[in-house]
Amino acid sequence: AALLFAQHGAKVVVNYHSNKEAADKVVEGIKELGSEGIAVKADIGNLKDLPGLIDACIEAFGKLDILYHNAAVHYVCPELEDVTEEVWDMTHDQIIKGPFFLTKLAIPHLQKQPGSSVIFTSTKSGVNVLYKVFAGWLAPEIRVNCVVPGFVKTDMFRHHPPESWKALSAQVPMERMADPYDVAKAALYLASDDASFVTGVDIPVDGGRTACIPRKAVLPV
Repeated sequence: AALLFAQHGAKVVVNYHSNKEAADKVVEGIKELGSEGIAVKADIGNLKDLPGLIDACIEAFGKLDILYHNAAVHYVCPELEDVTEEVWDMTHDQIIKGPFFLTKLAIPHLQKQPGSSVIFTSTKSGVNVLYKVFAGWLAPEIRVNCVVPGFVKTDMFRHHPPESWKALSAQVPMERMADPYDVAKAALYLASDDASFVTGVDIPVDGGRTACIPRKAVLPV
């Protein structure tokens, strides 16, 4: 998403949790595309880190037009007993609490920019409620929408063997997992002037997985 937005003229703040090397590599890619970028360390689940993220953007670029919530945490609990208070809090802080308060901090800056936009990434029902509340509250100055990815080829799936990737793809009518650019293109549209009358909606980018049943699942090959 950072590279695609930069390709279309955006100056990008690349937020990272701990992997500075990876973030710096993305910034290098942004600069190679002829745009500007900075890497800023901030744990979205830690409210103390959030002001620095906004301040770094304003200091570097003088304004804030787009806020794209794309942080995530992937913690698998096979059994209900595995859900501890620590796991619950970590998930809630990263997915709900952090994005809520980061949006609050961004609002005064976004309101200064015509056509500003907030975009959430969601696979959680709580996020689906949160972005709709913001959409109604912040209109008409700020549009708020959501991208809902399906199975995406990111580091979160790297620990699964190839057989698992094939099994996941078989559940998708388009017969493949998404590429990160598939999701980024949807976010780019929501941030663009082409979506100037679009707010309070979510766009599934899942190859039809949540909307339809794969043909091969019901008909003989």
